[in-house]
Amino acid sequence: MKFKALIHSIEQTHNILQTEASRAINISLTIRNWLIGYYIVEFEQNGEDRAKYGKKILKEISNSLSIKGFSETSLKINRKFYSVYLGLGKIIKTVLNTNAIGQSLTDQLYFCDHKLPQKSQSMTDQLKISPKKLIKRLSFTHIAELIKIDDNLKRSFYEYECMKGNWSVRELKRQIHSLYFERSGLSKDKKKLSELINENAVQIQSKDIINSPFTFEFLNLNTNALVMETDLEQALTDNLQNFLLELGHGFCFEAR
Repeated sequence: MKFKALIHSIEQTHNILQTEASRAINISLTIRNWLIGYYIVEFEQNGEDRAKYGKKILKEISNSLSIKGFSETSLKINRKFYSVYLGLGKIIKTVLNTNAIGQSLTDQLYFCDHKLPQKSQSMTDQLKISPKKLIKRLSFTHIAELIKIDDNLKRSFYEYECMKGNWSVRELKRQIHSLYFERSGLSKDKKKLSELINENAVQIQSKDIINSPFTFEFLNLNTNALVMETDLEQALTDNLQNFLLELGHGFCFEAR
């Protein structure tokens, strides 16, 4: 083995196993959030004392949990995730049963005593998207963006294109905001448009999954170690605004 081959082997081994590690974390995070959404919906529909909490149920859950990261907003995301992707129930149960930890978990989890929904409200079946592939290929940060789309066909379109192009979350947001779905519908050569977009698309990296706020909360890591671009932008803008206001009359802050 030559020195260059040694360096290549080390780097390749690192990259492959780093990807597998981040993927394993993401799958567990996605499954956990789907199950939490299921529990919430199940309680809202069949809980014996559900009337006691009413519309404040998410706030009460957040205040009662001793686990970090379960804000009212994150619980709302989990509930919507379950409601939009009902059909993931069967594959989630299968994934949990494929290893010893999962088998132990399925013996204890409340959802296993009930018949899980088999049919998804999403139109992923029409686009031949496997629920198993969706869980493995998309990070939960991707999913949190996708569930904002109410139209099933439109959501499925972005699921498919996101996996096809291996888009980062930022790229997914950019394509949604640039109306890629609508432009594709109006384009005669859809394949050419897809190829053109994916040529310049920013692809997801393993570090993107690890650096996600959802992952930091899931692993109970110090959130101060993570400063998102939007957080920095917000802080800079706030300070700029305060600075201009202190200068007094004659200065104008037009927009954020």
